[in-house]
Amino acid sequence: MVDRTISAIETALHMGDGRRAAALAEQALAHGLIHPVCLRAAAVGRAAAGRHDQAAALLGQAIDLAPGDAGLRLDLARTLAAGRRMEAALEAVEAALACAPQLAQAWETKARLLQDSGDWPAARQAFERAIVLAPTAPTAVTGLAALSLLEGDAPQARRLAARAVARGAVGGEAAF
Repeated sequence: MVDRTISAIETALHMGDGRRAAALAEQALAHGLIHPVCLRAAAVGRAAAGRHDQAAALLGQAIDLAPGDAGLRLDLARTLAAGRRMEAALEAVEAALACAPQLAQAWETKARLLQDSGDWPAARQAFERAIVLAPTAPTAVTGLAALSLLEGDAPQARRLAARAVARGAVGGEAAF
């Protein structure tokens, strides 16, 4: 029963059906199934409903059960950022990087948080690190292009934007 429930939640998440995954997870939690997959999926649903504090609490429980899961820590960072808790979000992304220093998505999230906080030099370094780790992923390049534009370097922003388009960045930057 437990394996089937976890598998159903994971399948829904994999298929991009966050609403179904969240509903299954909430049902599992109500029946006492406390598992990182259930907690993560329920957090996704609550965050989508704007209940960021509840989502963060669920992710905290998931991290307690799986402390080495950098993805959970990254989800927590993004949830905290969406709830406008930027300092806590930066701490969570640093914890994700401590677990998985080669996780390009964590470097990109860190860059966006630093950019939003006004620390543009550190944001640039984090974007550049994300690009080194995932050179074919376009979203860090679009983030660096946007940062270059903010810094007043329009020629660099154009070069980076062209590079991002060549890598398939259509429809804008990745969101938290």
